[in-house]
Amino acid sequence: MEQTYVRHVELLGFERRDFPTKHYVYMLMVKWSDLSEKLVYRTYPEIHTVHKSLKEMFPIESGRIEKKDRIVPKLPAPRWVDSQKSTETRQSTLADYCRLLVNLPPHISRCKHLTEFFKVRPEDEKPPAANTLRRNEGPVTSAESVTGNASEISGPIILDTYSVIADFTKTSKDEIELRAGDLVEIVEKNSNGWWFCQCDYKRGWVPASYLEPLDQPEEAEEAEPDYGGEFFVTISSYTAEQEDEISLQSGEVIEVIHRLLDGWWVVRKGEETGHFPSMYLQKTGDKEGQGGGQRHPPGGQRLPPRRSTIRNVKSIHGRARRRLSQDVYRRNSRRFLQQRSERKSNVTPVKKPLQERKNEDNIPDTSDSSSEGEVKRQVPVVPPRPSPELILERCTDKTRKRVSIHQTPPFSPWTLVRCCLGWWFCQCDYKRGWVPASYLEPLDQPEEAEEAEPDYGGEFFVTISSYTAEQEDEISLQSGEVIEVIHRLLDGWWVVRKGEETGHFPSMYLQKTGDKEGQGGGQRHPPGGQRLPPRRSTIRNVKSIHGRARRRLSQDVYRRNSRRFLQQRSERKSNVTPVKKPLQERKNEDNIPDTSDSSSEGEVKRQVPVVPPRPSPELILERCTDKTRKRVSIHQTPP
Repeated sequence: MEQTYVRHVELLGFERRDFPTKHYVYMLMVKWSDLSEKLVYRTYPEIHTVHKSLKEMFPIESGRIEKKDRIVPKLPAPRWVDSQKSTETRQSTLADYCRLLVNLPPHISRCKHLTEFFKVRPEDEKPPAANTLRRNEGPVTSAESVTGNASEISGPIILDTYSVIADFTKTSKDEIELRAGDLVEIVEKNSNGWWFCQCDYKRGWVPASYLEPLDQPEEAEEAEPDYGGEFFVTISSYTAEQEDEISLQSGEVIEVIHRLLDGWWVVRKGEETGHFPSMYLQKTGDKEGQGGGQRHPPGGQRLPPRRSTIRNVKSIHGRARRRLSQDVYRRNSRRFLQQRSERKSNVTPVKKPLQERKNEDNIPDTSDSSSEGEVKRQVPVVPPRPSPELILERCTDKTRKRVSIHQTPPFSPWTLVRCCLGWWFCQCDYKRGWVPASYLEPLDQPEEAEEAEPDYGGEFFVTISSYTAEQEDEISLQSGEVIEVIHRLLDGWWVVRKGEETGHFPSMYLQKTGDKEGQGGGQRHPPGGQRLPPRRSTIRNVKSIHGRARRRLSQDVYRRNSRRFLQQRSERKSNVTPVKKPLQERKNEDNIPDTSDSSSEGEVKRQVPVVPPRPSPELILERCTDKTRKRVSIHQTPP
């Protein structure tokens, strides 16, 4: 028996479907060699996948070896963002492709892969109900097939189609002008009431209050009121212009009980409720520019218009848009708060195991009771949810490391090498190079959190180059002077001490005592030879992402703390009693008082031990025994 094959394929139109997700399908009438006709539904990504398979199965006919031998027709790749307009314009291209495909030589047009693709599937016999809206021949819907090969194909992004209910005149270049009845596709829905749309070949921002969906009233997309509320902070003042709005000053903490799509949320302050622009709200714990409703729309601080202010509204839905009045919000909110307070008052405090163990004798706890001996009822306090920064700060190093692997800072340079001279080797996108540390700050916390606290005990360094102070808080030193470093700063300008004088000095000009030139702390020269890194105080137009200013200690604080430390150290040294060596004790077995260092009155003079400086590694190796020197050389690997 001869195998049936596809004789003809005719494109009838397309549909938009909503299950399991919104997608578009094409209606294809397939005529078989046994004179039967079947209606099948296929998505464009499915058809394009079969097209790629044919190119791999027949490389000569697809022109992969020689372009002149190509007979397989071309088919454009599917778009990431699919819309009703693009699906409609693609019909002619797809119809030509199907006609040319079935007219190919039999070894291609009658192959098993192509025949299996056009066979009827169960979902073709019982397709889901399509939307009644049609354009040209086909009803309009969105989706990809659910079974068969379609489960392995990722379809394009389908945009929602909305209708414009009134004429909108743009006031900035970022907006688009629309007329009542126009159909627009939504690219982005912003919570501040401005939506990014496209109409034909124009794209721009449009107020959400001028739009309504084609299928159902807009309030079906809005969540129900949540009278439990969510805490927000006002970042700008607003004075009410209508009766159902509320006036608030900047910095007030309120509760959002209903998020509306037009950007005018219902908030609660005490028992008072009203509409307030979400653009002026910031979630508690979020930084400025983050959280709900923090993205500013086009035109700076322009607020989206409310539906009640729009004239000549032409809605395509029969019933009016449902809105709750402020009386309903206040009544339901008052009832919710009353019920919540009653639930809290009925909660009995749960004792911890340690408290139960201490109270094994059933002695009544009167520490929190009133004067009548009545036990006071405790209401548990629910702490606020900590911010993501606080969670990362208090979690373990293992958890922080896992989180940092999956987090990629947007458009920020990655620090590869941190040089103690104030120059860091970074990469940004595909570029690498040296950058002054004073121009950088971490995303999570202010930069001074990475710097160690001042060590007024100091560490001895030698200046290898002279430097003349250019600012008041710097110090001038000549080459070869011995100083003490009391604070190492990340920008390469360390705080040094010479006597009782302190000041900033470039770490590039310092060398640790005992180290050879080119080794030790701060001896690696940055790019540009001896160029010094700029200080943070010399940088203009600093745009920090952190709210508070960068903390810096003044030189008066350094000098005062340094003077106090030196005074305490000298007092500790003066209180140390000299320890006699065993040889001295053996010589003085007869308890004869030592008067060699005593004064004229016979009083024994108190000796302060002198602490010698720590010898360098070279001096230790020079004076130690051959056996010790041999052991050290075994474990040392020359760098």
